[in-house]
Amino acid sequence: MIVIDSTRFEGRFTIAPPLEAAKRYKLRGYLRRAEARRDRCPWRVADDGASIVPRDTYTFGSGYDIWLVIVERWLVSQGHVLSGFVRFYGAEAWDQGIFTADGRLILTRL
Repeated sequence: MIVIDSTRFEGRFTIAPPLEAAKRYKLRGYLRRAEARRDRCPWRVADDGASIVPRDTYTFGSGYDIWLVIVERWLVSQGHVLSGFVRFYGAEAWDQGIFTADGRLILTRL
């Protein structure tokens, strides 16, 4: 199924050290409160607390990069580091690239 005007994600970010249950709960609450003021966050913590993954295969809007910065900053403030990469493919040619993280978050447009 092709979804028009959406962005598709592939990949995940590893969280080191993994989030224990209390921090997973705290991050989810933090994102819910932030979502009340903004659009829905396209990222979520995997059930094992060891990675950040796209919430859905496809997402709408263009705030996924800003949300990733919000998640990454929260994790850093709690003593965690993101590593890995996620490719994204938007509907427009200019809306494609790779988010990479290795102690620092970087967006590279294709």
